[in-house]
Parts: sequence; structure tokens; C-alpha cells
Amino acid sequence: MKVIFCDICGTLFYSNTTFDFIDYVVNSRKYLFFKKIFLNYCFRKINALFYHLFGVDLLKRLSIRFLKGLSKNELSVKAKEFYANYLSSHRIAESFSLVNEYRNRGYYLYLVSATLDVIAESVGKGLNADVVLSSSLYYDSKDVCTGKIKIDLFGRKWECLCKNDYDIESMLVITDDFSDLELIKQAQMVYIVTNVVNMHRWKAYLKNIYNLEFIVK
Repeated sequence: MKVIFCDICGTLFYSNTTFDFIDYVVNSRKYLFFKKIFLNYCFRKINALFYHLFGVDLLKRLSIRFLKGLSKNELSVKAKEFYANYLSSHRIAESFSLVNEYRNRGYYLYLVSATLDVIAESVGKGLNADVVLSSSLYYDSKDVCTGKIKIDLFGRKWECLCKNDYDIESMLVITDDFSDLELIKQAQMVYIVTNVVNMHRWKAYLKNIYNLEFIVK
């Protein structure tokens, strides 16, 4: 089986879909105050350091708390609207063209992303993906979101794939995510979606990877 393992955020769309989705769903004063205090350059730097030390995206976890109390069905409906009204107009054309090219060659499309389950599922349906793997929210016994992450795939995509028994003969990776190194190492071909600013960093990061091409967005 020939498979495309494709990221979502920044790879297929000009969007950090988790944060943009929360923006789309939540408009309370409390959330607006939270954004003003925490979604700034200084705290993002602190968050990056926190992730480096402890492997936890603190900002993501704090933001997701604002989804608490919404049912899985409500979030699924909102995610479909988000895909139709926002993401569909933020596509990275070059990435979509590449995916379509390889699908026409007989490759299966596996979306593997650290975005939230409801978002990934909507994107998967929109793209008619064969498999969707993503981070998942924690729901209570009544399928109401607790505002917590049950499984976070950020930096753990290859670990997740290893837990599934996929019969893969050829593996292609399309990503813009620096945390996908382990996944990249296993691929027969890699496409990095990046801007000009990050090109030098990617080349240094992947200096021993030769089956590599860049998509400049």
C-alpha cells in the first residue's frame, strides 16, 4: 500500500486550526481577555520553552479549556461550519495539487495531525481521506467536552502510527511541522511546506535527509 502521511495546520491550510477554531466558536469576554494576556509574543516564547522542557503545549491546553461544556455534536457541527466558512478559503494550493497528483498515482491519503479530532474529521470528510489520526478531546459520559485533551499527537505522530498495523510499501510525508522528524526519517519521499524565512532552518534541521523537496508557500 502506498500512503501519503499529510499534516493539516500550515501544510494544507494557512491556519493553526486549533486556535482558529476556538476563535470561531468562542467569543466570550473571558476568552477575549485571555487572548489579550496570553496570545502575545512573550508568552509564546515562554510556551515554547515549557514545551521543550516538559513536552506540553501549555497555551494549547489553556485555550482548549474554553470549549468546556460544549457537546461533541455541537463541536462537530461547528467544525463543519469552520471548514466550509474559513478553512476552504485558506487552502495552500500547492499542497492540494501535490496531494491530488499522488492520489491519482494510487496513493492513499492519511491525515496525521495534532489538531483536534472534530476539526480533523471535518477536514478528512472534505478531502475524502482514507484515514484520519489526530489529537482528541476528553468527553464525559454524556459526550460533553471537559476542556481537556485526552491524546495529544504533537511530536508523537510516528509513535501513534507504530501502534497501528499498516501494511505500507511506500511512504510519502507532506508537512510543515518541525516535530515530525521521526516520521520524516521513515519516508521514501518528503515534501516540506515552508516560507522563505524558515527555509534555512529546515535545511539545517534535515541536512542528512536527501529524499527531500520544498514547497514554498
